[in-house]
Amino acid sequence: MKNDFKKLSYMIMKKSEPNYMLILKKNISIIFSLFVYLRILKMYKMKGLNSTLQLNKSINKNINKTKKMKGEISNDTLLNFSMMLVLFYRFFGRLYGETGNCLERSVPLYSALLYLGFEPKLVIAKPKKRGSLTFMFHAWVEVSSKPVNDFADIRDHYYVLYNY
Repeated sequence: MKNDFKKLSYMIMKKSEPNYMLILKKNISIIFSLFVYLRILKMYKMKGLNSTLQLNKSINKNINKTKKMKGEISNDTLLNFSMMLVLFYRFFGRLYGETGNCLERSVPLYSALLYLGFEPKLVIAKPKKRGSLTFMFHAWVEVSSKPVNDFADIRDHYYVLYNY
């Protein structure tokens, strides 16, 4: 975790990757997205999922349509950069009191990526494996139809119930 955070901060400071130049020009937006992440995390803990999803709707309405990054950069670049942002958010989220709950990690991540102009999807699913006595669910975030904060083959092991 520590090495991954160092790698991310080095990449942001170095700015040598030409694919990331358009994103890195928005450093202030990345810092503000961290505040969005922490605010949504706090709201999720205090008020639950419904309140945070309502706030996400208002965030999505207020985002300037020109802020969307999809047309500016390739899908692979968006995916790689959002995966690195996950490490950045998780570092500060753990300092702020984030636990290992998948929904608690995914909802704020969804909000922060939405704020940055990405087009993320919050996915809630149930396992395909039937040996369990409890009815468990799992949540993750996808960018360009690929998981950002989970394994690449996660859809092979779960039935998707809800995309937000």
